[in-house]
Parts: sequence; structure tokens; C-alpha cells
Amino acid sequence: FESEALTRSDLQKYIQMSRQAMDLTASNLERAAKLVNAFKVLSSNPDGQEISSFDLHDVLSKLIFTFTARLQGGGLTLETDVPENLTVHGYQAAVVQIITILIMNSLQHAFPDGPGGNIRIAAGEEGGMIRLVYQDDGKGLSEEELQRIFEPFFTTGRSKGSLGLGMSELYNLVHHLLRGEVRVTGETGVGMMCEISFPSNASHPQKTN
Repeated sequence: FESEALTRSDLQKYIQMSRQAMDLTASNLERAAKLVNAFKVLSSNPDGQEISSFDLHDVLSKLIFTFTARLQGGGLTLETDVPENLTVHGYQAAVVQIITILIMNSLQHAFPDGPGGNIRIAAGEEGGMIRLVYQDDGKGLSEEELQRIFEPFFTTGRSKGSLGLGMSELYNLVHHLLRGEVRVTGETGVGMMCEISFPSNASHPQKTN
């Protein structure tokens, strides 16, 4: 102050900026810790071959959290309608992989004309079956795409490096591991919907060929 090189106002601004930087750092550290914890939970059974009991609401919340940056970067809103304490006795990693495939499909293919769009995931249990509905309001699907969507190596994004294996893998996970059913509907320009159902209590540890 004596040299008048630093005024009281400058000092107050510096202190305020320092506090904001510390708050931002603390927030980023907290988010990183949550992200690491989410990955630990989601990767606890990477092969998806062991049956365990898990809360579907909790698992989906942690999975969606890992996509926060990608969703925000694309201007996408993801809404969920999944009741808390929805217990599934089955293949957690397979369910995680299925939802991951669907979200990645939306991110990579559904919104080619710019940022903005909506994704909705709903789930519930009825009669011993989990019914999961995934929707986006992206560019939709043509008749050919609907007919071939589960074919290995079929993709409309070959030029972007897509291999066309995601939906084929999803089909196999649902049918051969979860012993469920999957149906995809949609029209060009109006988005798509994927309906998946599978037993809430897996009666066998693995489906035999």
C-alpha cells in the first residue's frame, strides 16, 4: 500500500479470484472422486458373467454421471424415470453395457445436424420382468436401418469410424445373457425407441447354447 502499487480494491479482487479458484478446484476434485467411484462400481464385474443383486436406479445414475461431459458438450438433456430401490438379481455389467451402447449411439448418430436434443430412460418392474425403455428425439431410423439394426457390421457411420457392432452386441446381451427381448422402433426425423424386457431375477447363471 505504501508504494501504491497495490490498492485495497486490487487486493480484494485478488482475494475474491483466489477464493473462486479454490472453490472451482474443490468442485473439480469432488467431481473427479465421484467419477472414479462410479467407474469402480460399474467395472466391479467387467465380464458380466456373474449374477449379483443391484439397485437399477443407483447403477443407472452412476453410469449417466460418467457421460455428463459428453452430454453437455452435445447440448443434450438426459431424463430418467426409474424408481429408487428397483432391485435386479442378474447381470449388472451386461445392463451397464446395454445402456452404454444406446447412449453412445445417440451421441454418435442421432444428432448430426448440431447440438441439442433429448434422451429419456425409463424402467420399472411388472410380473417379474424389468421393462426398460430408451428414447431419443434425434434423426430417427429409416426402414432399412430398422430391418438391419441388429446385423453385425451394419452402420451408417462408417466414415466416422463406426464398426457397426454395438446394436448386434446389445441384441446378444439381451437375448443370450439376460434371456430377454428387445424391439427398436422409429421413423426418419422423429427419433427412435428401444424397448427391452428381461427377468428381474435371473434363474440361471448362464444361458447354454
